Amino acid sequence: MSYARQPRPSKELEIFWMLFRGLAFLFAAWSRGMLFVS
Repeated sequence: MSYARQPRPSKELEIFWMLFRGLAFLFAAWSRGMLFVS
């Protein structure tokens, strides 16, 4: 797979992925905490 043809990801996309990763991390930590509590 060559990424040369595809355009560079936009800043909005990078910010979206950062937020998505942060939310996923928070959700994982929350579910882990819920498991520990119960």
